[in-house]
Amino acid sequence: MNQIILLQLLQNVLLALSAILLCLTVWQDVATRLISNRLTVAIAALGLLLRLLQGDVLYALPCMVLIFIAAFSCWQMRWIGGGDAKLITAASLLVPAHDMALQLFAITLAGGVLALAMVALRPLAAQYALPSLSGRGTFARIWRVEQWRLRHGGSLPYAAAITIGTLTCLLLEGWMS
Repeated sequence: MNQIILLQLLQNVLLALSAILLCLTVWQDVATRLISNRLTVAIAALGLLLRLLQGDVLYALPCMVLIFIAAFSCWQMRWIGGGDAKLITAASLLVPAHDMALQLFAITLAGGVLALAMVALRPLAAQYALPSLSGRGTFARIWRVEQWRLRHGGSLPYAAAITIGTLTCLLLEGWMS
């Protein structure tokens, strides 16, 4: 009985670390539109450990390869960035193989909401600057850069959609089991 509790605790720690790393990728993507390879590799390693602990690594790896091929193809067509393709692949290991389709669906929905929000904010960015954010701090700089990106139709910080979709899938999995 103690081994089961210890295994569950270890899985929860790995999931919490993964959530923290995913949030860091969002911060980095919003601030720079780049996603660190180190963060992506760390997320993949945590996901691989989770798959080993849950015993579905032999099912998850082929699914991950298919997701990589699809994400790489999307990158080749310039639909998503290279960091996003790598992050989707790494994040796919965080959920059980039978939930990967749900994860991709949740990521797609989150990406759609993100795109709609960016389109809705585009006219506002051209007209309004928040006076309280006119300083030199990190948030002020990010807001100014986002205003410029919105006005010029810049790229989306898709790590946000990947993170929201993945965490939603993990929460649904925990809630439904």
